[in-house]
Amino acid sequence: MRKRKLFFSLLPALLAAALCATAQDGGLTAKPIRYTFNLPDIEKLPQNIRPMGINNDKAGCDITYLITGSNLAELDRDSITITSITTKDGKDISKDSRGRAAWKFDGFFAKISDDGKYATFSIFVPLEGTTLMLPTVKGTLTAKTAGKTETATLTFKIADKGKEQKAGPFTFAVADTSKKNDGMMGFGPEGFGMTMKGDGSLVTEIVINAGGKKIKKNGHMSSGNQATYYFESAPTTPEFTLTVTYFADMKDVTVTLGQ
Repeated sequence: MRKRKLFFSLLPALLAAALCATAQDGGLTAKPIRYTFNLPDIEKLPQNIRPMGINNDKAGCDITYLITGSNLAELDRDSITITSITTKDGKDISKDSRGRAAWKFDGFFAKISDDGKYATFSIFVPLEGTTLMLPTVKGTLTAKTAGKTETATLTFKIADKGKEQKAGPFTFAVADTSKKNDGMMGFGPEGFGMTMKGDGSLVTEIVINAGGKKIKKNGHMSSGNQATYYFESAPTTPEFTLTVTYFADMKDVTVTLGQ
């Protein structure tokens, strides 16, 4: 007898309809475009032979949603609210036995297209029993849209560590490089970075130019409204410029989870 598969994907036939989702009452609608099911037997498998995936240890369903709009810039991962997840027999499974959220938002894998027209994200919904079904999910998510960018350029001296300068809605300064880090992200072997105060979600690009040459970035780390941008090498000239490009018209748009 052929064994039943533990893991498979279902692409709804109404994908074309999802691509046509438009703004409603100033908001947007997210349409499901993929359902990926884990059957209960998956929980019995050793970790090393489970199918690839972030939710590969529980019975349930990953639902991937598509947002179609314009000037999409970011999804607020902390804004998602699920009001109900209803099974075919009318049972709400959005909370566990302790009243906590039973679903997960896979925000790490949320994506936005380069042209700002499409965004995708997924949620994981627990399912009981072996019956495959499409749960009805109700909730909202906040997306950020922006279409206008502005650019500001500052001139710094390497010796002026900690001296802040204002550029648009941001404040920049040459970072304290006393703690060097030669890893994947860090100040690099020559110890150079820039600190920034302000809303990092507005930033589209930061460029350091020294003597007509751009210095390659080496990642960044942020916490709240403060961030440090790392570069692979320090400027070889006494002065250098920092150019920041940022969204100037970002606003919040409510996204409703559709069916």
